[in-house]
Amino acid sequence: MAFTLETGTGIAGANAYVDVAYVDTHHLDRGNSAWDDFTTVEKQQSIIRGTEYIDKRFGIKFRGVRVSKEQGLEWPRLSAFDADGFLLSGVDDLPRQLEKAAAEYALRAAICGTLAPDPPLPVPKQDLTDSTGTRPDQAETGQLLPGTDRRLRCIREQPDWRQRSAAARTENRGLRRRREESPQRRHEVWVRLHMFALMGSARRSERRIRREGEVQRRTVRSHLRGREVHNRVVGPLTGRTMRGTGG
Repeated sequence: MAFTLETGTGIAGANAYVDVAYVDTHHLDRGNSAWDDFTTVEKQQSIIRGTEYIDKRFGIKFRGVRVSKEQGLEWPRLSAFDADGFLLSGVDDLPRQLEKAAAEYALRAAICGTLAPDPPLPVPKQDLTDSTGTRPDQAETGQLLPGTDRRLRCIREQPDWRQRSAAARTENRGLRRRREESPQRRHEVWVRLHMFALMGSARRSERRIRREGEVQRRTVRSHLRGREVHNRVVGPLTGRTMRGTGG
C-alpha cells in the first residue's frame, strides 16, 4: 500500500494523518532518539499502523461527522467542536491533538510492531491464599489512559453539560450559603435593604407630588372653563364678566 497523507481535504485513499517529516520533528523536540533507528520505509509503515489504530479504537467516539463518504480516514470532520466551542477541524487542517497522537502511536508501532494484539487466552483460576488464609494486598486495578490516549480525549469525548451544570449549581449553592452566613454578607444585605427602603420612600414621595400637581392642574382647568362659560352665557345677560388669570 502506498503512503498517502491526509491533508485535511478528505482524500479517498489516505492512510496517514502525518508525514515522516512531522514525526521526525515531533520526536526530535522531545528527545525520542529511538525513532531515528528506523528507515524511511519503516517509519511510513509505522505511521500507517498508528493512524489505523487511532481510527479503529476511537473512530466511533470522534466528535462531528465525516466530510464525505469517500474519504479514507475518520478525519477531517464537520461540526466537531472542543469543550470551549472552538472548531477542531478547519479548512485544509487537522486537529493538532490528532497529529501529535499519530506521531506518538507511530513510535509505539515501530517499537512494538503491533498496537492491537490478540487478547490473551483465559488464565485458569488460581488459589492465592497463603497458609494463614489471607490474600496479599492488591492495588485497585482499572483502565489507565496513557499520555497518547489523553491527547485524543478532547476530540473524542463529548462534554457532559448536564453533569457540569449540576456540579456548578452545587458549588454555587455552597458559595452562596457561606456568603450569607458571613458577617460581611449580612452587613451588605442590611445596607441593600436600607437603600431599597429609601428608594421606595423617594418613589412614593415623587408619586404623591405628581398626584398633588395633577389635582392642582385639574382645579385650574376647571376654574378656567367655568369662567369662560360664565362670560359667554351669563355675562351678556347681567352685564358682568369674570376676570383674572386663574393661576
